[in-house]
Amino acid sequence: MLFGIIIGTIGGYIYYAPREPEVAINILPLLFITIGFGIIGFIDDFKKLVLKNTKGLKPAYKMLGLLIISVSYTLYLTKGIHLGTETFIPFVKNYVLLPMSLYIPFVIFVMLGTTNAVNLTDGIDGLSTSVSAIITTALTVIAIILDVKEIIVFGSIIIGACLGFLIFNLNTAKVFMGDTGSLLLRRCNICYSIIFKNAININNYSCYTSIRNVICSSTGCIF
Repeated sequence: MLFGIIIGTIGGYIYYAPREPEVAINILPLLFITIGFGIIGFIDDFKKLVLKNTKGLKPAYKMLGLLIISVSYTLYLTKGIHLGTETFIPFVKNYVLLPMSLYIPFVIFVMLGTTNAVNLTDGIDGLSTSVSAIITTALTVIAIILDVKEIIVFGSIIIGACLGFLIFNLNTAKVFMGDTGSLLLRRCNICYSIIFKNAININNYSCYTSIRNVICSSTGCIF
């Protein structure tokens, strides 16, 4: 799955680089954080399956690695591309402007807190990949509506990877994704949710309005 995602994303980057450089650049962070979390999961799986260490990677080391990647990605979004901190609360149907000092820890907490969301479903044949494919399809359709091309490209790649893996993961499963697949899939979904922030910019007398986290109200029932 990881190699398929890498090859597909690089292909998307090569296609968009001469045509729409901004889209090509925005694809790379999605790939890097996916690879980062996937590598941490791979180390854990490698210790369990190859080195026969049933405990795998120590939880403290795993969380430290995930924390470093989460902090790097969050700082890139807030400081690198200046995503802003306006957050949509679907329950009250209102926007809240969070201070940067609160928004950054909040995003990191969400990313770390949902680390094992996919991993827990991987114990039942076909469940993790089918659920992930459905969720990613919903996010990709929303990206098509909002014309967020980097999410369209990356989402389509993830859907293809999930469906390709599902063939071998159906009952009776021949292979499970382990932490390598579960961590990278969960990061993909979280990255989509965060990057939807500046999906639409409306120019009105030189004032720009960001539609924040449209995904929350549209696909909240799926999560």
